[in-house]
Amino acid sequence: MTTDADVAQRIAACRACDRDDIGVSHLPPLNRGNASSQRLIIGEAPGGTEAEKGQVFCGAAGTRLVNWLSYTGLGADRDDFLTSFYMTSVCKCRLPSQNAWQQASKNCMPFLEEQIKLVSPKVVLILGMRVTRRLFGVCENLDAYFGRPLSEGDLHVPMVPIFPQRAILYILPHPSPQTNPWLAKFDRETKLVDVMRDVGRR
Repeated sequence: MTTDADVAQRIAACRACDRDDIGVSHLPPLNRGNASSQRLIIGEAPGGTEAEKGQVFCGAAGTRLVNWLSYTGLGADRDDFLTSFYMTSVCKCRLPSQNAWQQASKNCMPFLEEQIKLVSPKVVLILGMRVTRRLFGVCENLDAYFGRPLSEGDLHVPMVPIFPQRAILYILPHPSPQTNPWLAKFDRETKLVDVMRDVGRR
């Protein structure tokens, strides 16, 4: 049976982006949380703080995500949420620039698919439209999906599903400060709180 440690070893050994001359910064295996939680969070890629500290979601965006997660009622701090969720990203290494996303995310998708199988999530939080487009190939903007629980079939009709049939997906904004103006309009902040409370009930 595949374990989180098995997947982490394969990620650490991967050099696909080196062969493609992308120039990523390889990271040591990270504590991604509780693989048996059945709750999965998918971000874009580790940031500079994550690369420096060797921890997931520990930078500015991670701090903001923790604030959002506090509305779920499943904990109060990052350590709590590492018990309540499994936290990962599409890209597993630190990217040298945004231009590296397309190929690096393609190289990393098999690892993400392994992690999804490992967690077998009933709830999935997807952070931002870049991740959403990589997973589902959709063209709409965030407002088309934000604020309501979705099935994979609501986003695309896959030949081979990515997630378990029972999985409920929530498309969230990326938790960076740049999201502030978007959240400030049309009472989206209130809707975000409602979404997180719904996550906590599932």
